[in-house]
Amino acid sequence: MRRIYFLILLVFPAMIFAGTKTWNAAIDGNWNDLTKWSPNVVPVAGDTVLITLSGDYSVTMNTNSAALSNFVIGGASGIQTLLWSASVTLTVNGAMTINSNGVVTLTQNSWIVGTDTIYNYGTMRLTNQRIDKETINLDSIEILGGVNFDDHLINRDTVFVRAGGTLSLNDGSTAQNGVFDIIAGGNLVFNTGTHLANAASKIQGSGGYVKWNSATTNSGVINFLGRTQILNGTITFNGLSGSLVKFGDTLEVFAGTVNFNTGDSIIVSTLTLSSGTLTGNSPMRIVNQFNWSGGTLSATDSTITTVIQSQALFNNTHAFRKRTMINQGTITWTVGHWENYDGAIVKNNSGAIIDAQGDYFFYHNGGTVTNFINNGTLRKTAGTGLTTIQIQSTHTNGQIQVQSGTMTFNVVATYTNTDFTITNNSILQFNGGNHTLDANSDITGTGAVRIYAGTNTFSGIHSVTDSTGIYGGTNTWNGTTPNFGQRIIHSSGLTANINTQDSVIIDRISVSGGTINFNMTDSIRVNTIEGVPLGGL
Repeated sequence: MRRIYFLILLVFPAMIFAGTKTWNAAIDGNWNDLTKWSPNVVPVAGDTVLITLSGDYSVTMNTNSAALSNFVIGGASGIQTLLWSASVTLTVNGAMTINSNGVVTLTQNSWIVGTDTIYNYGTMRLTNQRIDKETINLDSIEILGGVNFDDHLINRDTVFVRAGGTLSLNDGSTAQNGVFDIIAGGNLVFNTGTHLANAASKIQGSGGYVKWNSATTNSGVINFLGRTQILNGTITFNGLSGSLVKFGDTLEVFAGTVNFNTGDSIIVSTLTLSSGTLTGNSPMRIVNQFNWSGGTLSATDSTITTVIQSQALFNNTHAFRKRTMINQGTITWTVGHWENYDGAIVKNNSGAIIDAQGDYFFYHNGGTVTNFINNGTLRKTAGTGLTTIQIQSTHTNGQIQVQSGTMTFNVVATYTNTDFTITNNSILQFNGGNHTLDANSDITGTGAVRIYAGTNTFSGIHSVTDSTGIYGGTNTWNGTTPNFGQRIIHSSGLTANINTQDSVIIDRISVSGGTINFNMTDSIRVNTIEGVPLGGL
């Protein structure tokens, strides 16, 4: 029988000593120092550990723990601290409770793992480690380095992300009246899982960045001065009016969908939209720079505005839906098509500039008719091909400047007190729809005019030095002393009406048919007529 008992003691020592282990003196010591435990045995698997003796002292984790059943730190008075001196792991498969006088300070790439929950009523100071255990924060957590929560975090008080700290939430989070306070140089990442925040929660501070990479519904206050990035998922901000005080100095949307549904105006210094969708019922004001290289900018209603206050760079195909864009600065459009859908409105304000530097389309692509309202300057300064304006347009007190290649207008438009200037052997082209220029809208310059379709009325000055080509449509000039350039090119099956009280001198008319009607009280002189006889002259 002695031999049998001896074998049991060798094989099952944990069963014999498992129970409750209590730190027995208010002095510093190491976890593996059995003299500091009562009874005098280092905690083993299944133990409940109590570090609750009053006083100021530290217990240092210098070795991996066994798989404990429960853990409590924090006594009635003093400060009781759990420290790490090496890259070791504390495993607790039941509740881990940090009382109000308890402090857990993790460093050295250490871990806390296990099932059940950490209840923090005290302080957690975390540097370069992972928490793989659900955590409910009821007091304060300080993030001092790279910290990963690989299980769910429920924040009911305050998480401080200090300078040099990055908190990554990798299994969702819930903010229930909780605050994420991000100090300058600190970062917060809502990584995987689902993230929820109620109306009394806050994200605040002047930190480095906040990143969203997974499904989020945030109904709380955002007052953050750093950089905000949307990397993936559907991110929805549903706070009450006044909740989106500041949404970062820079907002970057790289993928996913972000919904701003508070009705508040979102004010950012810089917006970058490279993919994904930015939408919602909140107006937006971009103070310094809007970089748009892809993705969709939309709203719940076309009355919701996006104001470009200074500069914008559009450098890839992008979609604009059901929202009003107001340009107060300069939009430089270099690459890609500018697609407009579902009643979208683009307004180019007085003094503002849209500068087309490539050969692409600005056009209506589906849904309710979209509109372009130009009270500023629309110009083409680069690209040898066609910049195509294929959207219903109203131009009032504006400027249209063709300085390179060809700018073509393909959809109905009206022009009031709006001048066209064509330079550098470039071409102004009307290729569809009806175009009406009032008496204060002039076409002048050293370039050429080409007309291919529509019913077009030119009531201002027409004075170009290259040529005027009439290849289609019904076209009427009502202005004074028209100058059609070196020649008029006129094709068959169409009519041109030239109505003026002044004399007209045309160096050359090249015709292949059709009718040119001169309705005038003064003289006309044509130096050369080329081609087949006119249907009528």
